[in-house]
Amino acid sequence: LTINGAEHGQGGEKNLDAQSNVITYLNVTATISPSTIIDLPGTVAVQYDITGIADQLGSTDIDAYYAYSNATISNGTGSTTNVISLVSSGNAKSGIFDLDDSTGNSAGLASIDSASDSKLGVEDTADNVGTGAIDATHSSSVVFMITHPAGATLATNGTCDNVSCWGEYAIAIDIVNWDPDNSSDTHNGIYRLEAVETGDNTGVFSGDVSYALLNLAQATESTGDPSGSSGFTLGGHDGAAMPSSGIPAPAPGFNGDSITLLLTSGVTGSSAPRININDSDTVGGSGNVVGIQLDTIDHTGTAEFDAANYGDGDTATITIVDADLNQDSSVRET
Repeated sequence: LTINGAEHGQGGEKNLDAQSNVITYLNVTATISPSTIIDLPGTVAVQYDITGIADQLGSTDIDAYYAYSNATISNGTGSTTNVISLVSSGNAKSGIFDLDDSTGNSAGLASIDSASDSKLGVEDTADNVGTGAIDATHSSSVVFMITHPAGATLATNGTCDNVSCWGEYAIAIDIVNWDPDNSSDTHNGIYRLEAVETGDNTGVFSGDVSYALLNLAQATESTGDPSGSSGFTLGGHDGAAMPSSGIPAPAPGFNGDSITLLLTSGVTGSSAPRININDSDTVGGSGNVVGIQLDTIDHTGTAEFDAANYGDGDTATITIVDADLNQDSSVRET
């Protein structure tokens, strides 16, 4: 993302908006349509990282919205029925959120998002869209409302006017989805490993990559009849949307020097997870993409009784063995 000018000011005058403005909007439009998102299997999420911009502005609060059907947002207003609040509180410079007003965060500003129950692409949940069209001819946008101290700008050259206001930033916005359903085994994730040099002038960079296998494990969250829905709900390894956060659990670690991949099954060969790096400093300066892959494995669980027959009053012991459920070697999981 390159900043190459300011809209206001005359003949090199300071941008008056930059001197008093306390909110900066970042609007990123993509060609993906709402209908495409709806058709993706499982639960769809938006993950983003705007750390560079947020740090430059000294952000104190970041709200993020998904706008569809060519809706636009600026100056605290928007096409209010065609907007979904991704996050409406806090100062999250990066994060992952589903496209559902009712999970994780309440709706943001009413002048931007007046429909607090809009949702798109949520597993086993009916889509609820506004009045706008959602076909392939209509775009999607992710809009960030960044609150910051007065006078903060994105200029890194020490000034911000209509002649000279320059800055360059890397941002990441991804549409991802996971589906543990056996008919699709979808795990469309994007991850960025920020490898760290092991020491001064070593030229050796390292990072950690782990993976978790999603499944339909169940966990008791409330009392009730075990045969009914009030007693059990999809638990901590569910690839579909969780009721409280709307994203898969465990959540993916999609950036940093330690990342966690979410998979619905073991993958090998050309489909195995791959780490790529663009080595742009090769001889001749043409650049060279190098990468490495590693197969992942999954296991077939077993359940066994401790005896073939039981008499009246006997106690039966059932043993379940499934290495995929052991996702933390330091604790006893249930």
